[in-house]
Amino acid sequence: MLSGIFRINSEKARNRDACNTIMFFYVFSNIFSTICITAIAVNLQIVFVHEKKSKHLEKWYLLASFIAAFIIAVIPLFPNVEAYNYNMNLHECWYWQPDSKTTTLWTIMGLYVWILVSTAYCLVALVLVLGKMWREEFIINEQLRLQMTSRHNNTYYRKNKWFYSFPWSLFFRPPQADPITDVLGQEEASVIDSNNNMNEQQQQQQPQQQQKRKRFRLPSIKYLRPQYILKLVSARVKHTLQTIKIIRKQQLQVSYVAKVASRVIWFPIILILSRIWSVIVYIMAYRDGKINPFMLFMTYLSIPMQGTVKKLYCLFFFCLLCCLPFLFLQKKPVMAFTPPL
Repeated sequence: MLSGIFRINSEKARNRDACNTIMFFYVFSNIFSTICITAIAVNLQIVFVHEKKSKHLEKWYLLASFIAAFIIAVIPLFPNVEAYNYNMNLHECWYWQPDSKTTTLWTIMGLYVWILVSTAYCLVALVLVLGKMWREEFIINEQLRLQMTSRHNNTYYRKNKWFYSFPWSLFFRPPQADPITDVLGQEEASVIDSNNNMNEQQQQQQPQQQQKRKRFRLPSIKYLRPQYILKLVSARVKHTLQTIKIIRKQQLQVSYVAKVASRVIWFPIILILSRIWSVIVYIMAYRDGKINPFMLFMTYLSIPMQGTVKKLYCLFFFCLLCCLPFLFLQKKPVMAFTPPL
């Protein structure tokens, strides 16, 4: 929010001292908020991917973010540098040097390179964390599948085996079998197993040449008919409707990956949506020499909205808000009251 306020006031200032003050706080608040979000991604990678837990990393994250943002923002104020000034091309306080190439270099290295690097790292860390969570979820689903097959629930497993496939296992955990349907499933499974054994015996009695012909036979053209295609589509629709039905009955648990992703994925998304507009405005202004009014409006709107969205996010996930007073303490937070609905 401070970044947006100083960004708007940069158009009113004309002298060097005012531009130095406005640009210092603008760059500092911008870089500080960006590095704080990057520190969250670093912490997620350390805890979830590398499985190294530390109790007091949060204060070091804040301290490192503050120092890095302060150094980046204060370097253009050095006497021999003086990179902050009123930019006649943009008609506002910005980076300014007599040479246009030097001005572009200061703009890129002083602000945008840190935003781009932080955004790219957040995306990489997010992929690593979700990949680690998906591997853990895959192991859990594999154990559940082995339990189902060990209990001779072949019929139940065949009806619900699509839960163990990649798209569904990433978001949902397979449901557990009902005791009543478990008994029925065992009876049905015994009948199916007996039929399968009879079919295997009949196939073994056939000549080997006929088996080879069947093995290398091309698929029949009847599978390309509309009837079979409609049957395949109807089966997929049936699986989707069955998933919705199980979710409504609360028999399907949300996977660990989905729980983590629903809380983590918003940090890089907020960072990207709030910073991408200013990068686009600068690229268009550098290429065409013109500023798009809509892009400029989104720049002024998105940067202050980043802080507002983060506050709403902390209010939505009440546990984050309760942990803030205990950030620099060694005691664990205690939930003294429940949030209002």
